[in-house]
Amino acid sequence: MKVGILGTGDVGRTLGGGFIGLGYEVKMGSRKPGRKEVKDWVAKNAPRASAGTYAETAAFAELAVLAVPWSGAEKAIKLTGPKNLAGKVVIDATNPLVFPSNAPPGLALGHTDSAGEQIQRWLPEAHVVKAFNIGGIEGARFIEPLAMLWIIYGNHSGSWNHAFKLLCKQPDPLI
Repeated sequence: MKVGILGTGDVGRTLGGGFIGLGYEVKMGSRKPGRKEVKDWVAKNAPRASAGTYAETAAFAELAVLAVPWSGAEKAIKLTGPKNLAGKVVIDATNPLVFPSNAPPGLALGHTDSAGEQIQRWLPEAHVVKAFNIGGIEGARFIEPLAMLWIIYGNHSGSWNHAFKLLCKQPDPLI
């Protein structure tokens, strides 16, 4: 399978390396695919890794992952060319965060809309799914605010090696 990672930050590089580790071909999409960091990632993950523009990456991909900061998501999608993702699954790994000066990050969207739903509107011919979420895209309304708990704890502790676990008192027959 050919996987296109739209974004070259920590999340994109980590997911790209994971897909390569599973034997997939991965193209990393960037506004500037010739940047040193991108070239280094490709060299480290050769021969299954390559890089290109957002549009080249989307055209290459059988499965795409959107892994850009929320502030750049709409522009990245425009550079990608939504038609290049028509009929494809797009995994949304974004968090709709805003970063006010001198304050912790906050949510740009939530409770009545989500980044996943907005991305689906920007990519009407693609099938958008939220990373690590099941059910309809509306479920992103609940998983995105949960990410804020993870982010707040990470900022407070200085560590990003934590996770959440759901504990149930009694087994639920519906789960």
